[in-house]
Amino acid sequence: MRNLLMLFLLPLLCVSISNAQENPAFEANITRGCAPLQLKLFDRSGADSFKYLSNGGDESSLPSTSRDTVLFDLPNAGRFYLIQQVGSKFSDTVFIDVYDPIPPNAKVIACGNNQVYLELLDNYYEFVAVTWGDGQSDTITPLPANHVHQYAGAGNYTVSVKGGFFNGGGSCGETQFTVEAAT
Repeated sequence: MRNLLMLFLLPLLCVSISNAQENPAFEANITRGCAPLQLKLFDRSGADSFKYLSNGGDESSLPSTSRDTVLFDLPNAGRFYLIQQVGSKFSDTVFIDVYDPIPPNAKVIACGNNQVYLELLDNYYEFVAVTWGDGQSDTITPLPANHVHQYAGAGNYTVSVKGGFFNGGGSCGETQFTVEAAT
């Protein structure tokens, strides 16, 4: 009997969770990134007034006259939740992961024939954006990874490697190398 009751209630629970996700009371423009991270929160509740609360102790009240967006700062690394409070009721919760902006662990080696070899040694970030110092750039994923770049001519180039997260923001870690491409 107990199992039969659960079979009846489970679809109702799933429908109500599904509806809550389809029509959220608010949305965040990003859900992860590097500290300091600034979010834009978009109200979808239609309430006259509400505020956002977070486990970081921050609180942002928003009058109904400027309800389009709210900027919300998360200055430190950690896992945060944001809850929209309308009157005495709490609505949706959004989880935001904020990471320390550490430089990607990478090596650049000149190989000859105007080529350099980039070795990305960890998977802290979901991708890295590489600018090669010659006007070319690449986004490399998944990590760890290896990549070879061909320069048009010999010379000294500054290679910049910056970590990032999909649907992310903030100022993530970056490291730079000077490499001499030779024939």
